[in-house]
Amino acid sequence: MRRAMRRSSIKTLCVAIAAMLGLGPAASAGVGSGYPDYRGRVDASAFGRTIDPEFKRGITILPSAARMLAPGLTRDDLYRLFGQPNGQESFGQPWTYVLRFYTGVGVESVICRVMVKFEGAGAPFKPQLVKDVIWEYQTCADRVYTVYP
Repeated sequence: MRRAMRRSSIKTLCVAIAAMLGLGPAASAGVGSGYPDYRGRVDASAFGRTIDPEFKRGITILPSAARMLAPGLTRDDLYRLFGQPNGQESFGQPWTYVLRFYTGVGVESVICRVMVKFEGAGAPFKPQLVKDVIWEYQTCADRVYTVYP
């Protein structure tokens, strides 16, 4: 259990540093230059049921790291940035992640769900690229896409 928590903390730290420095798969894939103003859409009906208690923990990241979710990323890029998606990860199916954003007050954080849909879904030997990013709630999208000076 401690080893898993330590691994999760290290991964969170690496994602945060990569986001702050503009490094990582999203930067090397040119996503930042190709979609500088990309904003995922909001659609609570796309998620259906509530968060499973098993996955409620999610991963704690900075909003700037979540901002990397944009068209053009591959499934491998997502794996490197956010790890394994919650639930099934089969071809042709969207991936869902539970993300936690620190609020700056004590140890409090906001839990958000994001769904990533792929183009070329169902073709296992073709690179699957992100085509759509869907947030469950507007407050989560605002937290990610609002940049404070």
